[in-house]
Formats: sequence, structure tokens, C-alpha cells
Amino acid sequence: MDDFTASWARTHRHLTDASAALPPSPTVDELAAFDEYLMHNELALALDELAQIAEQSDAAAVCWEALRAAVEEMALTEEDDVHGASVRLVRRRTEHRE
Repeated sequence: MDDFTASWARTHRHLTDASAALPPSPTVDELAAFDEYLMHNELALALDELAQIAEQSDAAAVCWEALRAAVEEMALTEEDDVHGASVRLVRRRTEHRE
């Protein structure tokens, strides 16, 4: 397995772990966009969607830690024009770790 494929697999796992750690409140409809992005390998867009769901549902720390691992694996930054807001949200919710 090459480095890119291994990184993709780790990111995918972090995102599915975060999804599994959500409280039971998100409906199938709320997770539909996340699932669609994940299915089409749009991992950063899946992160954006899941971060918003996690924020709305007051997700537990384990969810946020998995999202942070995905952010780090994808090397996303707060300065990113598209995903920066999600990165800032994830970092704010996990800042105790820094």
C-alpha cells in the first residue's frame, strides 16, 4: 500500500470513528451528506459536514479527537479557504490537547 492510500485509509477510519461517536440525535438525513462525501472520497468535505453535526449535537470528546486526527492526517490548516472554518472548530473543541 502506498503512502497516499495508507493516509486515505487512516483518514477514512478517523471520520467513521467520529461518526460512530456522535450522540444518537443525528438523523439519517443529517448524516446523508457526510455519507455521500465519504462514499465519493471527498474526505475534507465529509469532515466539514461531520464537524457541523458534531457541533450541533454537542458531541463527546472522543468524536472531536477523531475529527482532530482526521484534520492532522489531511494536514488541513486554519488558513484553508474552504475547510479552515472546520479546522478552527475542531481545534477549538480539542484545545485542551495542545
